[in-house]
Amino acid sequence: MGRAGRLLVASLSLAALLAGCGGSTDLYTGLSEKDANEITAELDRHGLDASKVAGGKQLFAVRVPQDRFASAVAILQAAGLPRNSFTRMGDIFKKDGMISTPTEERARFLSALAQELESTLSQIDGVVLARVHPVLPERVVPGEPVLPSSCSILIKHVAGWNTAAYEPRIRKLVVASIPGLADAPEKVAVVFVPSETMASTPTAGKRGTAGGAPGGVVHALTGWITGVLAVIAGVGVPLGWWLWQRRKSAAPSPAEEDDPLGLSDEDPITGSAAP
Repeated sequence: MGRAGRLLVASLSLAALLAGCGGSTDLYTGLSEKDANEITAELDRHGLDASKVAGGKQLFAVRVPQDRFASAVAILQAAGLPRNSFTRMGDIFKKDGMISTPTEERARFLSALAQELESTLSQIDGVVLARVHPVLPERVVPGEPVLPSSCSILIKHVAGWNTAAYEPRIRKLVVASIPGLADAPEKVAVVFVPSETMASTPTAGKRGTAGGAPGGVVHALTGWITGVLAVIAGVGVPLGWWLWQRRKSAAPSPAEEDDPLGLSDEDPITGSAAP
């Protein structure tokens, strides 16, 4: 391969590298289809281009442009996505050994009860995150009074959520779900925390940018144009140099231009006419 060929190959490689600089990167992997749909919908609402990519074992990944990775992480953190996965009560009570101690059984029951309530509360529209910490009646020392049941609940919700309307419903649900709270509903503490959701773009829902053009199309078109220009520059410059060098080497000398067929009678050494 000549020098021009090597330059051409190197230029093409550089052009391909430049064309790939505006690519995408995985934001989350190993997601269920429901979680992947929620993430892409939330990012779309903020005008950020995201794509759902199918993987193995019915799992999915979400990809975003590399230059928007940090923004995507901040948006999803504010929205509480991806949501926590909850283990069902039947899975909690699986035994690994032949015999379980009373403490292990109690811990498993409390964990299962908390996760069941968290899962139920998370189904309420407007709830971003729900955490439940139940305490069951227990006699710590024989002869001492029994410690009563109680429960602490943390609800992270979207901005503007009507907490006054939902608080009595949440209390009623928890009191009826935990043994010992029916006679002491005041033992239930509910804390509401608003989510600091990032403001969506003016053209949210259209993945919009200025002029109403889809943000994903604009980003893809920009990357494509950059790649094409890089290819043109990478190929055109060395190819033009190679053609110029070839033309220069093939250009006739001044004598050949005056007598291209070699019919002159002049002596090539003295320059005088032959006798």
